[in-house]
Amino acid sequence: MPPLKYATRTFCIGLISAFAIAGAAADHDTVEEAPEFVDTGTALARALKSSKVIANARIRYEHADFSNFDNNADAFTFRLRLGAETGAFFDTKFLAEFEYVEAFNDNFNSTRNGVTDFPVVADPEA
Repeated sequence: MPPLKYATRTFCIGLISAFAIAGAAADHDTVEEAPEFVDTGTALARALKSSKVIANARIRYEHADFSNFDNNADAFTFRLRLGAETGAFFDTKFLAEFEYVEAFNDNFNSTRNGVTDFPVVADPEA
């Protein structure tokens, strides 16, 4: 039961604070105008119009030469990232990305490809 008492106290303090802030705001003589109605169709069209395409391609080569291996490792990989990000729609953006990675050779140990007679090339597919 002690956690319940603590939660009740926190709730009461929060409620009292909310009333104090509301009372302070009510003391002002200014009247705020109601927010304008936002046409969701126009907002969505604006968000889609300000969308952008994301494209990134990278070719990577890494060489590893360790004295305890008979073979040297040579990792040659390609990464392609494609995506799209919308503009803000009610202060929210949406992002979708796709990533494709291809290894052009298998002269390295990626710790996933099963090639253990070559040195490890750390994170060859990133």
